[in-house]
Amino acid sequence: QPLQITGIGAVSPCGWSRLELDPQALPNPPETIDLAGGGRAWVRKVSPRTKPLEYVEKGRFRKIAAITQFAIEAAVECLGTRKFSPDGTIIVAVSSGSIACTEKFFEPMSRSATELPCPQYFPETVFNAPCSHLCAYLEHSGPSYAILGDSTCAYEAVDMARDWIGAGVTPECLVVAAEEISPLQVAGLARHVPVASPGNGSGGILF
Repeated sequence: QPLQITGIGAVSPCGWSRLELDPQALPNPPETIDLAGGGRAWVRKVSPRTKPLEYVEKGRFRKIAAITQFAIEAAVECLGTRKFSPDGTIIVAVSSGSIACTEKFFEPMSRSATELPCPQYFPETVFNAPCSHLCAYLEHSGPSYAILGDSTCAYEAVDMARDWIGAGVTPECLVVAAEEISPLQVAGLARHVPVASPGNGSGGILF
């Protein structure tokens, strides 16, 4: 049985959502830039988003990383004005972006007593953070799942949504893939996959 898409959302590297980006980019005339690997490309320059995120100053969201903000913004755009079903399932796919959460706490926590909970010693809590915060923002206490993998893990998340909806496990599924560039990721890709071009942002689909 084919999936029905009931909502889509995306967040660009500069922080603008899918609906907000076009009005910012289209009035600007296209420019050409030189690519690091040779050649040229057409681009439209936009300014970084400065609109404050209302939820960032509330409770547990005060210290969230950019990858989590991207995930939440994409999910909000997917849902629009509707509320996510309490029986629905949330799947968040991430690659290396959540390492930023570790870097954020690494230095001060590594100087503290080793008995303190630290992402350095419990990496699973770091990679689950975007999914956990998204569920908290949506006040969702139902099923949720975080996938950690390479750039194809977003497709795996879609496959999971299809299987679970088809099997009647969940009535609807919100799939979000998010990424945040980290220096470790950039260095690793430059060394082993020089043709790769990492970027910030997220995308979401509501099935």
